[in-house]
Amino acid sequence: IDVHAGQGTMEIFYRDPKVFTISLHQDPRTLYPGTGFASQKGEGAGEGYNLNVPLLPGTGEKEYLKALDSVLPLAKKFPHDVTILVLGVDTFKEDPLASIKLKEGTYQKIGQRFKKFAKLAVMCAGGYSRKTPDLWLSFLKGFL
Repeated sequence: IDVHAGQGTMEIFYRDPKVFTISLHQDPRTLYPGTGFASQKGEGAGEGYNLNVPLLPGTGEKEYLKALDSVLPLAKKFPHDVTILVLGVDTFKEDPLASIKLKEGTYQKIGQRFKKFAKLAVMCAGGYSRKTPDLWLSFLKGFL
């Protein structure tokens, strides 16, 4: 979860069938680094193990949560030992570098959705507004 497409994560695991990556991010045609197109699904043995969900600039809570809800069952279905969530909060409406428009309370709703994962590691990342720590805390409130 970040406004930017999986950044290095997609490249690291692009050919690996043991790791399923999912990235919800702003449309790569509208934001650096210009990767994360829906057509980028993995390569070689890793084909089909990379899922990009590009979202239009201006995407708000309703559309974002709908997209998240559509991919979470896929994440749970993939056989795994642990789920790692990179929790970028540059999707916040006041972030100066991006155009996804989530509210502070949206992160609490996202946290509630991740309660269903038995083994979850969360890496706090990305966020350029002064509210960044509050947004991470909002996620934790929902998760806990």
